[in-house]
Amino acid sequence: MNHRRFAFPTLFAVLLSACQSTTPSSPPAGDGAEPDMQDMMAMMEKLATPGPEHAFLDDLAGTFDATITLWLDPSAPPVVSTGTMESHWILGGRYLQGDYSSMFMGAPFSGLSLTGYDNAQGVFQGTWLDTMGTGMMPISAGHRTGNTITFERDMFDPMQGKMVHEREVITIEDHDHNSMLMFVVQPDGTAVQTMEIEYTRKK
Repeated sequence: MNHRRFAFPTLFAVLLSACQSTTPSSPPAGDGAEPDMQDMMAMMEKLATPGPEHAFLDDLAGTFDATITLWLDPSAPPVVSTGTMESHWILGGRYLQGDYSSMFMGAPFSGLSLTGYDNAQGVFQGTWLDTMGTGMMPISAGHRTGNTITFERDMFDPMQGKMVHEREVITIEDHDHNSMLMFVVQPDGTAVQTMEIEYTRKK
């Protein structure tokens, strides 16, 4: 893959920021030299090049059988269903796209996830959209500890009509198995589990 072909909007934003920092109202620091174009291009190449954290996500690529457990009502047993997740790298190995399909409550259900690692901010990022609504999940920020990534996000809950805080924990057990746990975090800090997905690679 050719990592030298960065996205134009990203490069433009960085160059614009550098130019703004050298305007008369904001004099450059040091000896007053303007930013060197080669230095900026080298920085952009570094930011745009997938690294070890992208490689860590590679075990999530492939086709997996999924077993989903949902806790919809605390007073009732959880709802269990099955589905398939097909994940592949896009945009030169920078983002992992997951295409999920299943039957849910007697109707076809499809979802799409995007997961990656932002070199600039030093965080994992993820989002989700599906056929049960028209809204896109806000981008989650995640940090890795060992083989686990914990994502945090605030999102709108249409059932409650308000924003809620969610925590998502992805664990890569090995090349063929991974899992996702989802929690709603209450104002007092209590985390209530709402979902669990176990993924097993198709042979």
